[in-house]
Amino acid sequence: DGPQEVHLILLDNGRSRIGQDPDLNTTLACIRCGACMNHCPVYSRIGGHAYGSTYPGPIGQVVMPQLPTLAQGMSKHGELLNACSLNGACGEVCPVGIDLPHLIRQLRQRKVGISSSSGRKFSIEKIIWKVWRQVHLHPLIYRTSTRLAQTLKVFRFIIPKAWRRSRTNPIPAQLSLHQQLKQRKKNHDQ
Repeated sequence: DGPQEVHLILLDNGRSRIGQDPDLNTTLACIRCGACMNHCPVYSRIGGHAYGSTYPGPIGQVVMPQLPTLAQGMSKHGELLNACSLNGACGEVCPVGIDLPHLIRQLRQRKVGISSSSGRKFSIEKIIWKVWRQVHLHPLIYRTSTRLAQTLKVFRFIIPKAWRRSRTNPIPAQLSLHQQLKQRKKNHDQ
């Protein structure tokens, strides 16, 4: 009565490696309740299919880049990390207390090549953020770049084709925020 042998097959798929990582091992505590997805503003806007992965939403942004085998890890799913606004809602509602914003930041650092052991490495993303910083530090450069963006309609070149295939391009405002505020003040003073 009953089986003579029991065979138990455990599918690891890189989870033991995740468990040994002191920075990311809390990822494995996830119970897949979906609370992080329900409170994520990005997920609510774009939905699960836009992630193109088995695990969508904030937990998918953390799990998928860490899985090395079928998921192809960071090389295929590293871009998911950029879909987060880091507002912290997912971490606040997690019933098991996973600090998802912290984990996403950790993986972003690894993706960019910044770690405490290897120092800083070259990356296009780092250069883009440095340029962004300089533009926003200097009002004249900022105003000039926004005027150029309005007149040249650079959005069609900046936005990836994958995004443009299923969505319409954003239309820049006719007036910049500064121009709108000046106009509003002028109308208010009259």
